[in-house]
Amino acid sequence: MTHIIGLNGVARSGKDTAALHLVASHGYTRYALADPLKEQTYELDARVNGTLSLSMLLGDLGGDWDSVLSHRVYGPEVARLLRLYRDYIATEEFRRPGLTDEEIRRDVATLDPMLDGDVTFRTLLDHLDGDWDKAKDHRLYGFEVRRYLQIYGTEVCRRRFGDNAWVDHLARRIQEDGTELVAVSDVRFNNEAAWVTSQGGIVVSIDRPGVGAVNGHVSEMGIDKKYVSATVRNDGTRAQLAERITDVLKVTPVLLQAA
Repeated sequence: MTHIIGLNGVARSGKDTAALHLVASHGYTRYALADPLKEQTYELDARVNGTLSLSMLLGDLGGDWDSVLSHRVYGPEVARLLRLYRDYIATEEFRRPGLTDEEIRRDVATLDPMLDGDVTFRTLLDHLDGDWDKAKDHRLYGFEVRRYLQIYGTEVCRRRFGDNAWVDHLARRIQEDGTELVAVSDVRFNNEAAWVTSQGGIVVSIDRPGVGAVNGHVSEMGIDKKYVSATVRNDGTRAQLAERITDVLKVTPVLLQAA
């Protein structure tokens, strides 16, 4: 039987630290709903800098996709993104072959990637040894990294493939891995919290005083309190946070056998 703990809280609240404690001290395996999102972003390899975005190019060309795709400078990059989105994202990752050209174009336009920069996601991540936190906090590129991830995860994939797109992805991975103790480090939406509880798991909210939402994106708005089994205050050291997470395991009946 699989036991799941979902961790909720704003960015920098301590969710990853709590998940690492569950892994190191209680035998859990860490998963994140955003892991496949980041993997897909790396494979799409859009640019993280530049002065011209796809929406700007479409505006300059009167919304004419034929003109965009035939553009001598930017057409090949747009065509590459459309092709990867269709073949890799829609067909392979989300098992939705058959999206129309209009649907694919709409989704990539929503993502609004930069077209003329000289640094891509892959270049940046390779330089940072795959550290997404450093990428999101990068002095030059952090804003675009966060914007892109949020738009891709929510406005593109959840809207196109359903609110449970990332939940279904995660559930498949857990089943394929045969993992029994699961710590999900990034429960951000009500449907994600509902899935955790539907599996017999619990959602633990991490509250760190003085740390608020990074921006006003819907993914930072929090979840309904009815899904939260326990709230842990992260106002001390890492060791104190770890102790409080362990206390949650001890007092949560459904997880006694897992703890």
